[in-house]
Amino acid sequence: MTQNEDHGRATGSEAGATAGLAQSEEFAHELCNLVQVVAGYLEMLTFQIDDEVALRYIGSAQIAADQIGALAAGLDAAAGQRGLMFPR
Repeated sequence: MTQNEDHGRATGSEAGATAGLAQSEEFAHELCNLVQVVAGYLEMLTFQIDDEVALRYIGSAQIAADQIGALAAGLDAAAGQRGLMFPR
């Protein structure tokens, strides 16, 4: 293998790794956006509903959305440690 061939293979591997990081960044960013939308709609529902049972279900959904948000924040932080930053 020539030096140029070896360099080409390394560049290809780096490109694949960069693409993988970009996909991870895109996934985490989209997850953050979707969680914010869900949390917002759940909060709006709490102001429109008087039924106590429904409000408990909404509360449970809000807890789940918060947990997903924490997961998304963890992905965001991990991406930041790898040099990726998500727009806020």
